[in-house]
Amino acid sequence: AGLDVAGSEPPHSSPQDSAGATQGKIAGALAALRKGHGEVIWAEFGAQVLKWRDPGAVTTVFLLDSGCSPNGLVARFEWTLTNILLQDSFPDPPAADIVTAASGRGEYVRQRVYEVQPGHDRVVVLTKADPKRECSLAYAWQGGGQDGGQVGPEPCLECKL
Repeated sequence: AGLDVAGSEPPHSSPQDSAGATQGKIAGALAALRKGHGEVIWAEFGAQVLKWRDPGAVTTVFLLDSGCSPNGLVARFEWTLTNILLQDSFPDPPAADIVTAASGRGEYVRQRVYEVQPGHDRVVVLTKADPKRECSLAYAWQGGGQDGGQVGPEPCLECKL
């Protein structure tokens, strides 16, 4: 059981918030997402992937929530980004290679597999790196939750996409 989805965000060039305001905005977004508000981009067997984007188009937050899925959630994303910092494990800072790639003038692509254990969630945050430059965000993803009653092996998400 799973789903393939592609999405994109339009290019934007709005001014970036201060770090403190951005952190506060993300905290507010997470509180709303954990209460079920935001865009549900996928839900199955009690697991779900939710998305929130600020009106100024500076920050996008994905909440990968295993919910009550007895076997958790696995999601594979392919991010295509320009001038966007990718934080795979918010609140941890972005990895050094991501900072370097986001600071460059071109597009960069990263593929990630996120495994979320039952009863846990994972937060992925994307923020504009340079407020003076336009940015773009596109993604393709595949996700799967399991109800525990599955018969037979399911191909892994790393191999499917």
